[in-house]
Amino acid sequence: MYQSNEIIFSIGANLFATLTPAISTIWLYKGFKHANQKDKMFWFYLLLSMFSYLVAMLWWNYYEVIVGIEAPFPSVADFFWVVMILFLLLSFLSILYKNRKNVSFVQVTYDALIILIVVTAISWEFILQPIIEYSLSYNILFLIVGISYPIGDLVLFFLLLCVFNTINFKMSSNVMRLLLIGVFAFLAADTLYLYLQSREIYYTGHLIDILWALGLLLIGFTSFYSQDLVIVANSGDHSTHTRSFLSFRLWLPNLGVILLFAFIIKSGNSFNTITVGCMISTLLIIIRQVHTLMQNHTLMTELENKVYQRTKQLNEKNQKLEESLEQIEYLANHDHLTGLPNRRFFEEQLSKAIEEENKNQKLALLFLDLDRFKSVNDTLGHKIGDMLLVQATKRIKLCVGDEGLICRQGGDEFLIFLKNTSSQEIAALSERLLISLRSVFQIENHELFISTSVGASLFPDHGKQLEVLTSKADVAMYAAKKNSGDHFMMYQPNMDKEAYSNLQLENDLRYAVERKEFSMVYQPLIDISDGKMVGVEALIRWNHPIRGPVSPQEFIQLSEENGLIIPLGQWILETACLQWKQWVENGYSPFTLAINISIIQFTHPNFLRDLKEIIRKTGMEPRYLELEITENIPFANNFASIILNDLKHLGVKISLDDFGTGYSSLQYLNTLSIDTLKIDRSFIKDLPFNRNNIAIVQTIMSMAQFLDLKVVAEGVETKEQLLFLEKNGCQIAQGYYFSRPLPKEEFERTFLMDSKWTGTYYIND
Repeated sequence: MYQSNEIIFSIGANLFATLTPAISTIWLYKGFKHANQKDKMFWFYLLLSMFSYLVAMLWWNYYEVIVGIEAPFPSVADFFWVVMILFLLLSFLSILYKNRKNVSFVQVTYDALIILIVVTAISWEFILQPIIEYSLSYNILFLIVGISYPIGDLVLFFLLLCVFNTINFKMSSNVMRLLLIGVFAFLAADTLYLYLQSREIYYTGHLIDILWALGLLLIGFTSFYSQDLVIVANSGDHSTHTRSFLSFRLWLPNLGVILLFAFIIKSGNSFNTITVGCMISTLLIIIRQVHTLMQNHTLMTELENKVYQRTKQLNEKNQKLEESLEQIEYLANHDHLTGLPNRRFFEEQLSKAIEEENKNQKLALLFLDLDRFKSVNDTLGHKIGDMLLVQATKRIKLCVGDEGLICRQGGDEFLIFLKNTSSQEIAALSERLLISLRSVFQIENHELFISTSVGASLFPDHGKQLEVLTSKADVAMYAAKKNSGDHFMMYQPNMDKEAYSNLQLENDLRYAVERKEFSMVYQPLIDISDGKMVGVEALIRWNHPIRGPVSPQEFIQLSEENGLIIPLGQWILETACLQWKQWVENGYSPFTLAINISIIQFTHPNFLRDLKEIIRKTGMEPRYLELEITENIPFANNFASIILNDLKHLGVKISLDDFGTGYSSLQYLNTLSIDTLKIDRSFIKDLPFNRNNIAIVQTIMSMAQFLDLKVVAEGVETKEQLLFLEKNGCQIAQGYYFSRPLPKEEFERTFLMDSKWTGTYYIND
């Protein structure tokens, strides 16, 4: 019915051809409005291209529907159709620009160029050449407009191929799929139109108009995904495409050449544009293949280099790993400070030796503990302590040599394992160790004197298990340490009982303060010049409920070893200061209160704070408090110097106890805040008959007088000693010649309540 009415059919076809770009323009406008800001330009070009097509169709309808004539060529409609192609070109260029950093455009354009040559050769033969020949009979404008369509389509097809080779379809959004299919359909329709038009067989309403409409609708339909414009570049060798996509892209240029060969075969032996295009495209494919081979060779070389470098790196890492494992194994079996085997490795070696040892041969285990090391470590700091341990380790190694295996047990304790030895060899080695470690250690600016206590046990005499041998050697070492240290002792069975007794004593010591087993006694300090009491030294006593009186030397040393000296020292300070305050409140004139302070207590970080609290709590006047410290305190240590200065500012006096028995205080007497020197009783004992003691005491007196220090003589027991001290300028004496240390009640009756205390002990009596 419609075929019989050409006018109605033409109007319907034109309206249909106009409606599709109109709908697509509306879609694209909405897409442009809702698009992300960074994608606006792409959608703008796409909108303008569709709008240009719509304007062209409106002009076309003006001629064919309103005016009722066939649209002239060229016309305004042709201008807008060409503009439409230009805007499509810009939209594709914007995509390529967006992916410029992610793809190799040389490879992409090269492949597209091969296909373009194939298409151009076919287009020339069937479209361009007929159009040019036809247009030559008209004017130049007719020719330019006529060839602008196929040339524009070829350029657009070239960019389409470039985008096609650039985009990863699987990972990109639907916009790219719809756009490429739509533009390809449009180009196919345009190409068929030009072919039909060149042969003057096209008419409005032809079936290719449906292909045009389909392409335009697909382009417009992309707007529904305008907010999801994801363009993922094809990553080449690491593409995530399926193999079909890869194969199609790879073989598309080759298929084009095959198509040209088919045309050549069909056309016979004539030499034409298709033949030239086939030759050029074949040459380009050959060049591409050669280039690909060269690239593959380069890649293989790079890959081989990378494999070599990676293998080299892996070998280096394996070597480092082996070295690290060796280092880890070494660290697991050795002490990091001294480099000696640690307890774990030592026990493994000793256990093996015990299992393999012949019963007729003896093994020995020596247990060493450095005497006075804790004092050095606490006062001079861990750095000096570590350096002392390292030097001590070197001396131990020199003494032992290859005879045995040395282990650092921990802290200042060492173990030595000897094979195939005897009691005589053990004693000889121990003597070498004692002599070596007894010598002075020069560490930085300090001259340090320590010694060692050595205990030994034998296999199988004293035990057949490692734990038993270690325990026996430990017991023997403590027996040597109890004997003033610097001794060697072989384990004896009776030592177990003594060790148990010491352990029990340590446990009892922890509860002695709570059970009120400690008490204070007081020994007067006498002014030699007039026989008056000028002070008192407070001394602690322990009356054990089972053992009876325990020697202060024994339990003070024990409290220093287990850390109980801190609370015990605080108790002594507080008790003595309270007693002094009570005497003063009872009306007795104030006098000096001297209290011994342990090195560990003095160097404790909270010592000064605790002392101030005790003074505040008891009401003790600092100017009457005199703290007695020993020469073993490291005066070179900045912390000790600060404490002495703070005590001086507080008003507390400092007395250097047991003077002459230490090692390193002489050089600091002139700079430190010392008020009094107490001459050790060992120098007073044989006066005035021992020439050496006479020389030492006279030297101390002269030095004290030069430094303006008071001197107190300890252990004065005879009148001859007292006369010698008076003659040589000693100011104060203390000892059994005047009084033994007395409980507070007896001290009060003898020296405070009895008026004779002010003049009882005159020298001339």
